[in-house]
Amino acid sequence: MFVVLDESVVPGCCDGCGSSFKPWGYARVRAVRERGGRRRVVRPRRVRCRGCRVTHVLLPARVAPRRADSAHVILGALLAKAGGRGYRSIAAELSLPVGTVRGWLRRATANAEQTRGEAMGLAVQLDPLLGPVAPVGGPLAEALNALGIAVAAARLRLGPSVGSPAAMTMIIGKSLLRPLRT
Repeated sequence: MFVVLDESVVPGCCDGCGSSFKPWGYARVRAVRERGGRRRVVRPRRVRCRGCRVTHVLLPARVAPRRADSAHVILGALLAKAGGRGYRSIAAELSLPVGTVRGWLRRATANAEQTRGEAMGLAVQLDPLLGPVAPVGGPLAEALNALGIAVAAARLRLGPSVGSPAAMTMIIGKSLLRPLRT
């Protein structure tokens, strides 16, 4: 199981059982592609729950779970698609394989409506006085707008320490890029 955390935050308890964590070594070293084709080597910490004995990998906020690219690269591709660009030009700009970008965009477009609904539900829970939201375009643009509104509502409710990179990474890994149902 992957857990996405801000680098300065240390988890206090397991989501499954509520017990505390103890260090359990490190996960495998992985290279994460950043903007401009640079690679950053990450050696994530592994912890084990004292209660249920499940191990977790603690990833920095800039690393998307189960992805070889950073969350900023993936979000840049999604925003470019929402702006009307095609996958080939996005892949060329980011120096990424065309198939990788095409896969992200297909999954994100297919999951956009459900992600928009989840994000708007979260935004309304965090800010019950949230006014009407104006439409911005296609399904992917609507989903990304809703995610931005949810992050803004979280910052308003929980303070500026709630950073958008952590929220963005969790959403990209959990909702937008989840596998397509066949």
